[in-house]
Amino acid sequence: MATSPPHISQGPYLRRPQFCHIPLRVLISSSGFGGESLGGRTPPSLPPLCSRRPRSFALNGSSLRSIRQAKEHEQRKSTVLVTELKAKLHEEKMKELQAVREALLRQHESELLRVIRIKDNENQRLQALLAALRDSAPDKVKTVLISEAREEAKKGFEFEKLRMQQEISDLKGAKKQVEEALTLVMQADKIKAAEIRSVYHLHQEEITRIKRECEREIRRLMEEIKFKDRAVCVLERELGVQAGHAQRLQLQKEALDEQLSQVKEADRHLGSPKRELPFGSGAGDQLDEKDARRFQLKIAELSAIIRKLEDRNALLSEERNELLKRLREAESQYRPLLDKNKRLSRKNEDLSHALRRMENKLKFVTQENLEMVRRRLGAQPCPPCDTSLNDLDQSQEEREVDFLRMQMVEQQNLIDELSKERDKLLRLRKQRKKMAKLPKKPVVETFFGYDEEAFLEFDGSSIFYQTDRTDQTPCTPDDDLEEVTALKLPYRGHLPPPPTAMFESVGAGVGGRRARQWRKPLMALGLGASFLPSLGLKDSWVPEVALASCWQMVPPSSVSTILQGLGNF
Repeated sequence: MATSPPHISQGPYLRRPQFCHIPLRVLISSSGFGGESLGGRTPPSLPPLCSRRPRSFALNGSSLRSIRQAKEHEQRKSTVLVTELKAKLHEEKMKELQAVREALLRQHESELLRVIRIKDNENQRLQALLAALRDSAPDKVKTVLISEAREEAKKGFEFEKLRMQQEISDLKGAKKQVEEALTLVMQADKIKAAEIRSVYHLHQEEITRIKRECEREIRRLMEEIKFKDRAVCVLERELGVQAGHAQRLQLQKEALDEQLSQVKEADRHLGSPKRELPFGSGAGDQLDEKDARRFQLKIAELSAIIRKLEDRNALLSEERNELLKRLREAESQYRPLLDKNKRLSRKNEDLSHALRRMENKLKFVTQENLEMVRRRLGAQPCPPCDTSLNDLDQSQEEREVDFLRMQMVEQQNLIDELSKERDKLLRLRKQRKKMAKLPKKPVVETFFGYDEEAFLEFDGSSIFYQTDRTDQTPCTPDDDLEEVTALKLPYRGHLPPPPTAMFESVGAGVGGRRARQWRKPLMALGLGASFLPSLGLKDSWVPEVALASCWQMVPPSSVSTILQGLGNF
């Protein structure tokens, strides 16, 4: 029998030659027994086996079979060895458990014997004491028992006294801690209440400021919309005037073309017998050539004017497009402000309704209070519980009434501030209108230069037309004008009607009849005959651009209607 290797602790029956032939896979598969890994149980002869394995692949078929048979034989031996090892380990464990069990049983029996001895000694002592008490006199027994009882009672009393004193000291300390915590909580509550009050006031101030800013922004946007609306009207009128000029110049060009064709036809028929004098025929040719040159110059002037008017129309259309774009941007800006204003007004209405309800409730409560006072004076007093409940209800109602009064005072202050702001804006608007510059004289561009006192007449030698090269805010095409008018309807209905009679026709000359027609709308607007000399114009005629500027100067009487319309909007 060979001894086991030193690295295997529980293998006295292992043989070294048999264990050296165990393959690696069998060792790995059997590594679960004993609760330990086989990393420390592999014999030192295992590396030669692992190195011998790749050499077997180079052998022939017969040698491979013999090696396989040897390998299977070794595997069977290793399995038998593993089973034997497991059985031996199990037997050893069972033996160890049996030994431990026997040791515990012996220890338990010894403990039981010791306890039995102690109990027997105690019983013997008590029996001896009982016998001594029976033998002694009853007085002695009584005195002994009383003394023992007194001592026990005294010990218990002292113990209870110490315990109660300890509890009292603990309760006093807890009371002090609770009082300190209460003071801290009260101070923190006061600080928190002050902070909440300050935050509430700050929020109220912020809300009032936001309301003022919103109203100011709404007013500013409405003023911009009104100004842009007026600019749109002025540009539309100017566009109509320019279109009338272009149409009139086109008609004049056609008339000149017809006259030129007639002159050419007359030149073709010059071979009549009436024109035999050489001098007379030479003079007629010169006159015809002069007329033809004059007509050609006029045609060139008319074509240049038409091109300029077309450019002007293109610029005006671009301006209209840009103005509509700005108008839509302004709409997108002031629409949330309007929504916010509506929400605030709705909240104000709800607060006013709540205030009315609380006022009605206050009246009802005061009436009930008066009736109760009369009943008390006339009859017996009510029970104390009812009076306390009534006092509680009255105090709660008084607090509610005080709170509602405070809210009413705040709302009244807000209304006063808004009215002051409105009056201030009205005063600023009036001052701005008074300090506004008077409209300049219309500049008229002719073929030979600029003229400020030119008439819109055609004299056959030169052509006049109005130009306005100021870069005004743009407008839009005709298909977008319907949308703009739909947006302007809520507040445009409060404006006075525009003087359309002064822009109905754009003819060749301006006479006294048209001057009278144009003077009527000015009188309707509150601008009498003294308005024309203030503009530096004659009383006999008023050009279209001057009238357009007159329309922008709305009288102060219509400001209230405009503001009323803005308020309704």
